[in-house]
Amino acid sequence: KNTKMADIKNVLQSIRVHIVLSTASLVIGVVLGILLQGVLQDVLKGTFEDLLWEAEMIQSIPSHEQVLFIFGNNSRVAALSGVVNAFIPLFGPLVPIFSMLLNGTVIGLAPAIFGVGWSRFLLGILPHGVLELPALILASAVGLKFSISLLKAVIGYFSPPAGVPGREQFLRQVRPGWYSLKLFAVIIPMLVVAAFIEIYITVRILELYGV
Repeated sequence: KNTKMADIKNVLQSIRVHIVLSTASLVIGVVLGILLQGVLQDVLKGTFEDLLWEAEMIQSIPSHEQVLFIFGNNSRVAALSGVVNAFIPLFGPLVPIFSMLLNGTVIGLAPAIFGVGWSRFLLGILPHGVLELPALILASAVGLKFSISLLKAVIGYFSPPAGVPGREQFLRQVRPGWYSLKLFAVIIPMLVVAAFIEIYITVRILELYGV
């Protein structure tokens, strides 16, 4: 509520390191997916079976419902990485990193699993991926910031500095992380547009090239 452009700029500045960590996790995942295909194909077999089931299910429903489904799915991932993870005791900061690693690994493995070349695979993800992947990276970065802030706040509440009330220390530590949630005012619209592009543009591009 009442999120302004200045707020967005301030949040982006405050989570620069977290953005780098999230991006690096995604890239490392892609590299692992490419280099360890033989090992990871069996490990992630269930994940790809779920993806195939989802793809078949999506094709059977009207286009506007496809958009809603994809947006809902991506929003759920963003919420888990960006908000819910903060309330997982101690391990909250690891959830966004693991999520990015997993997403990257799936991307790295996908061409081999589906038997397509990288050029065709990129053709199928880049039109909407230019918005979807940055949105998920930003959600992951916010999740890192928020979960670390909340963890510090809880520690500060029970072990505040001398002369500082626990409640005051809690609020002081949690405020930066809470403030970073304002970035969802950008993340959600990005995911909405990405879902529209995936259904109404990416699909048409793939049909045009006979993919």
